[in-house]
Parts: sequence; C-alpha cells; structure tokens
Amino acid sequence: MSDGAMAMMFLTLHDPPDFAIMDWEMPKVNGIKVCDHVRSNPDIKDLYLILLTARTSKEDMMEGYRSGADDFLTKPVTVTDLKVSVDKAAEITKRKILLTSRKDIRLDNINIYLQRNNLPLI
Repeated sequence: MSDGAMAMMFLTLHDPPDFAIMDWEMPKVNGIKVCDHVRSNPDIKDLYLILLTARTSKEDMMEGYRSGADDFLTKPVTVTDLKVSVDKAAEITKRKILLTSRKDIRLDNINIYLQRNNLPLI
C-alpha cells in the first residue's frame, strides 16, 4: 500500500490477510491510526498487527501496543527479528488465537522489545 488510508480501505473492504506489517509513519493515515481502526472494526479486530518504526522510546512502544499492535519492530530491522515476528504471527493466526487471548503474547513481545533496546523489563 502506498499510504495508511489505502491500507485501512484494503483491510476493511477486501478479504483481509492473516496479519499485516505496517510502518508507523505513513502518508495520510499513520500506523497507529490504522491499528486503532482495525481494533475498532468487529470484522477485522483479530487481525495480527506488526508495527514497524524508527521510534525507539519505551513511550512510543507502549503507544504502539495501546493502539492495538501485537508486535513492535524498530528500524533497522534485522532479517532474524523480522522472521521471528512473521513466524509468530503465522503461528498465532494458524491457531486462530483471538485478540482477547493474546495478552501474554503481547507482554512477551513488549519484553523482547525492551531487551533488544536495553530498557528495563516490565
């Protein structure tokens, strides 16, 4: 997609993918607003969302998770980190783990992010 508005339209109007990777900074609508939109739409609220960003603060990471992101990757993203996130997303969607059951997975993802960035764990 070329911008966040197109991503929202695509995810809403078409048969959505199992998961989506989106940048925080996108033209027209940012990734945080796309996450909010997905989580507020009953038809796609269980979509697994990976937020990609150059932002590295703990506050930004928490804002990403509060908006509904399931995983949060900071740029530059290594192939290993991307593979781990995509494999996790594929497993969760394959097992059809609903958003309401992902709390522990999200906490693990938060702590992984904090470890990668040498920040205190939750």
